[in-house]
Amino acid sequence: MNKLLVGSILALVLVNIASLGGLWYVLSQRQQYPPPPMHNEGQFEDRFGMELGLSEPQLQQFRELENKHHRNTDSINVELYQVRSKILAELKQAVPDTNKLTAYTEQIGILQIKFERKVLSHFLQVKAMLKPEQFDRFCSILNQMVLSMHNGMPPNSRMPNFPQHGQSPGAPPPDPTR
Repeated sequence: MNKLLVGSILALVLVNIASLGGLWYVLSQRQQYPPPPMHNEGQFEDRFGMELGLSEPQLQQFRELENKHHRNTDSINVELYQVRSKILAELKQAVPDTNKLTAYTEQIGILQIKFERKVLSHFLQVKAMLKPEQFDRFCSILNQMVLSMHNGMPPNSRMPNFPQHGQSPGAPPPDPTR
């Protein structure tokens, strides 16, 4: 009975060592890439403007709000990237310091709260400039974006496939073979 228990524990230890070794190998093979560009100037706003049916003054105001929003949030995104890089670097250590990892996750939480507050403030500003039907469409598009983020799409591919003109927002995209 004792030999079976010792053998089982030894087998589990070996499996854990192999798993950690595999994780270390994968992480050590990754290259450090700079954070992706945060914003393609004008493209996003023009697409939204077209989908929302913005007037020229509304489009100009929307562009200004978007630019201000990105000036307010880009630095937070860079900080988030830097802290996540520290987490990966710490995980590469032979014995990761769990206190550092905990502190890093707390930093991410604080940064994420700051980011979400800025996003909420931005959405309230956008709502104030839109007509009610435009804001309803804006919310529908944002909902599509959130859904696409949870379908494993890369961060720079979050723009949804906007429905065709006349197609309802929740409808599936048209069959491309027809």
